[in-house]
Amino acid sequence: MDFNFFMPVKVVSGNGALIKNSALLRALGSRCLIVTTKTAYKTSGAMADVEACFKNEGIEFTLYNDIGQNPHIDKCYEASLKA
Repeated sequence: MDFNFFMPVKVVSGNGALIKNSALLRALGSRCLIVTTKTAYKTSGAMADVEACFKNEGIEFTLYNDIGQNPHIDKCYEASLKA
């Protein structure tokens, strides 16, 4: 089987990496759909940093927090309508 695969990735890590590198998010666009479960975004504690970054960079975002493991295609369509 022949195939080509190209997936450039930039990994930024470390304490405060999201806040320190928020301009990288702006380079990706001006709108974002965050897809998560009902509790994951709260328990991880990352959502406050994400919201701060988006606000600082003027990025509009929508939170869709009704997804679960192995979501049915209907949930994926529902999420897409929020964007």
